Amino acid sequence: MVPTSGNANNNIQVYGGSSDRLGTWRLFNDLDYVVTNSPTVSAGGQLTIEDGVNVLFAANRNITVRGSLSAEGTPSNGILFTQNTASDWYGLSFQGGGGGDIANCIIEDATYGINANTTGTVAVSSTTIRDGNYGVYGINGNLEFLHSYIIDNSGYGFYVTNATLQFGTDATEWNDIYGNGTGQAGRNYRNGPNDVNAQWVYWGTENQADIEFSIWHELDDAALGLVNYLPYATEGHDPISGVEDFDSPEQLLPRITAVYKNFPNPFNPMTKINFDLHKTTLVQIQVFDISGARVATLVDRSMPAGHHKVVWNGRDHKDRAVSSGVYLYQFRAGNVSKTQRMMLVR
Repeated sequence: MVPTSGNANNNIQVYGGSSDRLGTWRLFNDLDYVVTNSPTVSAGGQLTIEDGVNVLFAANRNITVRGSLSAEGTPSNGILFTQNTASDWYGLSFQGGGGGDIANCIIEDATYGINANTTGTVAVSSTTIRDGNYGVYGINGNLEFLHSYIIDNSGYGFYVTNATLQFGTDATEWNDIYGNGTGQAGRNYRNGPNDVNAQWVYWGTENQADIEFSIWHELDDAALGLVNYLPYATEGHDPISGVEDFDSPEQLLPRITAVYKNFPNPFNPMTKINFDLHKTTLVQIQVFDISGARVATLVDRSMPAGHHKVVWNGRDHKDRAVSSGVYLYQFRAGNVSKTQRMMLVR
């Protein structure tokens, strides 16, 4: 019996091993699971991770799934997979015939958020994969995505070789893929040899040239399949000046309050700032020039928990277009404060 409080180590150590049994990582108040050696779910086994659990990984550690993984949080109590220290972990690895269901999760700071080399199916819904190297590395397998965000990964959002991707069939079955690869060509989605229907994916922009720049597919390499997309945002994702609130009960509620790098950067004339709120709080986002003078206030009000974004249209508080140059945006929400640089190039 693991005590729900007073544990001297303040976590539950996972020392690795392989199992073909049915097992559950249950929620214990104030205790995280810390993976110090990589465990394997063997063929025939199943690991269930309960909603509300935090799983922290030591450097270069992962979970290998050759059986089945069920990590299905709830909109109000998701599951967090993240690093235990400042070093990246290796992600959720589906091998052999492994598969699973991942819902209402955050997967962050991983070398490969999801690494699939399997004959099985991995179904991902209402999940955010962010701030890693590769968001999804699809060698083989059937990968299904619904209402999910693959954002701000430094290498690629998706890197596909032979996996089959499914992204939804209408505007209600959207996904967001943007801000990956730090603005390099083809880094939001690098396709494999199969055509992909991505008509309901939002790529962070409505500009067709910018979308095409962020995808590597048949138009760039005849050996690759075509990524079919529409050059506009799905409902609720329009990048207009102002704030969009994602408050659907199906949405994953963030476990932390955080602000992310604006995209695109450099930009002309608009750029988007994404931020997460884990509870209702007063939010202030202001833009300053390099001398410290305030240029514009984008947000100054109480906002609910959820995923949000605001777009700056390159204009000041008097609606005048500002000149090219470096600008700073300052985010304040509760006890979180962060300032980041962005560049407007006209």
